[in-house]
Amino acid sequence: MAVALMQKIGILAHIDLKPEITGELQHLGLLHIEDLRDLAGQEEWKELVSPDEITDAQLETDIADVNVATDFLLGFAKKGFLAGLSGTKVHLTQDEYQSLTDKYDWKNLGDRCKKLTEERKEIISESDTLNSQKKMLLPWASLTVPVEEVTSTKNVEIFAGTVPHHNFAEFQKGLQESEARYYLEIVQAADDRAYLVVFHHRQDKDIVDEILNKTQFSQVTFPGMTGTAQDLIERIEQRYDELIQRAKGIENEGRALAQYLNRLIVIGDHLQALLERRKIPAKFARTSKTFFIDGWIRSSHLPLLKERLKEKFKQAAVFEIEPRPGEVAPSDYRNSKMVRPFELITSLYGAPSYFEADPTPAIVPFFLIFFAMCLTDAGYGMVLATLSLLGLKWLRVGANMRKLLKILFAGGLITTLLGALTGGYFGINFEELPPSLGFLTDLRSKIMLLDPLKEPLHFWIVGLVLGYIQLNVGVLVKFYWNLKNRRLLDAFVDQVSWLMLINSLVLFGFAKAGIVAGWIGSLSMAAAVVGAALIVLFYQREEKNPLARFFWGIYGLYGVTGYLSDILSYTRLFALGMATAVIAMMVNVIAGMVSNIPLVGIVLMLVVLIVGHLFNIAINVLSGFIHTLRLQFMEFFSKFYEGSGRPLRPFAFNFENSVIERRK
Repeated sequence: MAVALMQKIGILAHIDLKPEITGELQHLGLLHIEDLRDLAGQEEWKELVSPDEITDAQLETDIADVNVATDFLLGFAKKGFLAGLSGTKVHLTQDEYQSLTDKYDWKNLGDRCKKLTEERKEIISESDTLNSQKKMLLPWASLTVPVEEVTSTKNVEIFAGTVPHHNFAEFQKGLQESEARYYLEIVQAADDRAYLVVFHHRQDKDIVDEILNKTQFSQVTFPGMTGTAQDLIERIEQRYDELIQRAKGIENEGRALAQYLNRLIVIGDHLQALLERRKIPAKFARTSKTFFIDGWIRSSHLPLLKERLKEKFKQAAVFEIEPRPGEVAPSDYRNSKMVRPFELITSLYGAPSYFEADPTPAIVPFFLIFFAMCLTDAGYGMVLATLSLLGLKWLRVGANMRKLLKILFAGGLITTLLGALTGGYFGINFEELPPSLGFLTDLRSKIMLLDPLKEPLHFWIVGLVLGYIQLNVGVLVKFYWNLKNRRLLDAFVDQVSWLMLINSLVLFGFAKAGIVAGWIGSLSMAAAVVGAALIVLFYQREEKNPLARFFWGIYGLYGVTGYLSDILSYTRLFALGMATAVIAMMVNVIAGMVSNIPLVGIVLMLVVLIVGHLFNIAINVLSGFIHTLRLQFMEFFSKFYEGSGRPLRPFAFNFENSVIERRK
């Protein structure tokens, strides 16, 4: 682990140079710019900063148009399985990016895609309306009179409607027994409702309305429609066919335009970067003549920044400044190439502060071993490593996904090794192999150190021992960091005391069990007493009252149970490892059962083996990763790590969907 030394700097220049200097800083991508608007409440900064946001309406409109066009073309882009996994990342060289953003006129394409998007929405909306109308008209298809004629006259009320089928008899009977003058046309009697046209004299309205309400009559209208129901249905179907043809035309045009999708994706990222460049000055301080940028940069990058700005802007001053009281630099930790992928795990918890140890190097061995223990199958490890390697080679994905694939690749390799040591190979029961394959059983036995299914207690103990070791490492990391920062009292009374107490109690237990000599147990008990005394005396050393400090110290000793609980948490490795092995064996048993089915038995067996083992790999890789992650976050990090820092985020071209490959 190497922490990059940070330097606080200020940049002061004439206000006219603001656009050019801002653009140069974005191209360099070295400076973490602080937001000086946070100081607006301080008297000396009140007149120099503005709480208002800066934006560019035209850029925001262009970005919205590009996003609409991109979303439209995404639906027509050809995607294979691997392309689907890799998402829409576009890789291009710096020269290709420069040429595209300088010369490509995307406006016509964007306008066309926007128009096609609107047309498609209109087609969908009209189609939904037509479908609703057709559904409503279908029961009235046998009505021979035009629907516009189903309307009342001066003396007669005429209307259409429906009655629930179970009320139809009551409806007819009510009209027949009433004194109303009426005529009833039954258009259709479906399973659930009867479709009717009712004629009655206006003077009988009250009588008929009472019957209608009692029998749940629902009136139907045909607003704006002319012609018979059958004519209307035919016109709807004709219009619907026209819409389908137009939709096909849009689809064909969309497929043709999809070849320009990658260009639009890059343009979208480029415009977003320009908008960020337009917005970033809101973080600056300014007067009527000058502006001031406050930020952090890696000390090793400062000479380059000074050189570039001095070369291009003679009237700009770059100078080192002292941090404000309480201000802490953003953290930029640099690890080796092997460790770097595991920074993804650390970032999920929280970035280390500038004065805190980066836990990433300490995570690597434990994470890989614990992950491998959750799988415990050499065959599964080889499959995982192979798939991860193929993904790294063929998938075009972002930085975080590449880190994840590298972690899985390393985890697959360690799983292969651990699986060989525990004798797991796709859940195969080597005792049931035919004698002709006995050499495989012999080879497995020579490599294997432990069979978890036959010796579960030993496998369980291995998990506890590894957990015990990791917790001690966590305390030692905190001890080292306290020493490095010259917090000697904290190092000895907060870390050494617990190391003495916990490890001495373990050695005392070994002595009682006869594993080590008795004198070691006596010495360990004395060391445990010293460790406990240190905890009691210094656990709450800020407390002025001696009696209160003593009782707080007694309470602090209760932390022993916390250590015990943390160690027991590592038994989940045993449970997950056993589950993987048992499920793998069950897949093989089921495959053997279906293999006896005549004709298709072999095919079904292969399907069960492939699908079953892939499912077992997927589900246990997921659960193994999550539970291993939990052990790092809950048990390991709690011993030394806070993760309260803020990562260094230089102002740069941070593209979401494009990857610009640097010149080699």
